[in-house]
Amino acid sequence: MFRSTFSRIILSLFVLSSMLWLGIAVARLAVGYDAFVTGTVTLKAKLSEPVLLQTIWLYTSLGMWTTVAYGVAALSGLVVLWILRGHYKLHGWLLMSAILFVILLPAQTYLIDADLLLWSFFDYRTGMALAQPGEIVKVFTSRFSNQAIGITTSLVLLSSITIVLFTTMRPLHHTCKVS
Repeated sequence: MFRSTFSRIILSLFVLSSMLWLGIAVARLAVGYDAFVTGTVTLKAKLSEPVLLQTIWLYTSLGMWTTVAYGVAALSGLVVLWILRGHYKLHGWLLMSAILFVILLPAQTYLIDADLLLWSFFDYRTGMALAQPGEIVKVFTSRFSNQAIGITTSLVLLSSITIVLFTTMRPLHHTCKVS
C-alpha cells in the first residue's frame, strides 16, 4: 500500500498528528471538567478566581494545540485517503475508517469555531486575560452547557476511538488467496 517514501511520510505524519490530537483532546476535557462539580455544569465553589482563570487558560491553550494537531491530521489524512482510494473495495475496515474520518472533519471544525471566542479572551503568548473574569467564566461555562457542543465532542471522540479499533481489529478484511 505505502511503497513510496512520500506516502510513508504522509502516513507517519497522519498517525503522529492523530495521536496528538486525540491525546490532547482527552487531556483538555479532563482539565475542563475538573473546574465543575461532578455531574453538573456548576463551577466548584472552592476554586478562587485566579485558579479558575488559570484552568480556563490551560483549557484554551490545550485547545490551540488540539487545533494544530487536528489541522495536520486533517490535511495528511485527506492525502492518505486519496492514496488508499483503490483499496477500499477489498478492505472494508479501511472504507469504514475513511467514512468516519470524513464525518469528523466538519464536526471538529464546528468545535474549533466554538472555541474562537474563548481564545480571543487571552493573550496567547502570556496567558493573560484580555477580558473581565466574569465574561470569560460565562463563555467557559456556556461552552460546557451547550448541548450541541457536548454531543459533537462526544461523537468526535467516539468516532476517533472507532477508527482506532477498525485499524487494529480490521473487520471486513478480504485477503486474496492465490491457488
